[in-house]
Amino acid sequence: MTFYHVDIYSANLAGSASDMTTLIAAMNSVKRHFDAGLVVNTKYCEECKRQPYKAGDDPNYHSFMARELPILEIIEAGEFNWTKKKGMGRATPSASLQGAVSQGTELWFQLELSEI
Repeated sequence: MTFYHVDIYSANLAGSASDMTTLIAAMNSVKRHFDAGLVVNTKYCEECKRQPYKAGDDPNYHSFMARELPILEIIEAGEFNWTKKKGMGRATPSASLQGAVSQGTELWFQLELSEI
């Protein structure tokens, strides 16, 4: 049996999803936004210590730092279990990030992808 896992977290938001659709959406988002600098390698990624992620590689098993636009794409593609939503009131994480994107606010998130 295969388990799929996508984790997103920052100072104000934390959540995870455990389905293949979300993992594929996250991998596609990383591939699409890596060259533009909206997704970057993180120094904490154990997989990157072995072999750093480069554009076009398979992003599975990697940890990234990602801006709000790729994270918004991933959130809208999957069903996340949110464990932290600080400062959002009753707004959904998706609505909160859409507001940040429209205002041009720069937010960074930790993104972890894995398949076990």
